[in-house]
Amino acid sequence: MRQFLAASASATIIASAALLGFFGPLPVNPGGFGSPIAFADTTDFTDTPTDPSLKDVLSKGLKARRPEEFAFVDRVVKMVNHRQLSREMVQSTFLWARKKSNDFPFVYFERGLKARARDAGVNL
Repeated sequence: MRQFLAASASATIIASAALLGFFGPLPVNPGGFGSPIAFADTTDFTDTPTDPSLKDVLSKGLKARRPEEFAFVDRVVKMVNHRQLSREMVQSTFLWARKKSNDFPFVYFERGLKARARDAGVNL
């Protein structure tokens, strides 16, 4: 009885996912519900965006939490978009800050980028 319930629950989950469009068309499964072919080559990742935005990379990669930190990230992204800051400077400072601290990389990023921007003649 448990095997039947487990098989029917798996079938329900797979059918629901297929109806919602998580999978492409389900392949014919000669081995029944339990065989691995039910999940083979059915996921299509072509609809997902390939590159995250600079704002997402900075916010998540630097573990921004406070409103002031998100505001700083927004200001940096705007300055990159207006070509006041180079993307290379932001990316290299981002990587440096992540190497300096895994727990609080935002602090290093903010201080480092402000110093580098000041040296380049840009007021951040």
